[in-house]
Amino acid sequence: MTPYMASGAAMALEDAAVLGALHRRSSTTSRTRSGSTRRRASRARRVVQTGSSANTWMRNATNPDWLYGYDA
Repeated sequence: MTPYMASGAAMALEDAAVLGALHRRSSTTSRTRSGSTRRRASRARRVVQTGSSANTWMRNATNPDWLYGYDA
């Protein structure tokens, strides 16, 4: 994760929310981790590839809801 758009911090908070929700429903730590990996991989890929790698999306008028409006 490149250090643009505070995306690393935002992703860490999302990860914590997902891990907390999964932990409440799961009986083991390994199931919590595997569930988190499955749920978070595509989101992390999208943020890195679409947003922070290019770091061009805020140069023009755009709707940042795909990043900041995400409900983990």
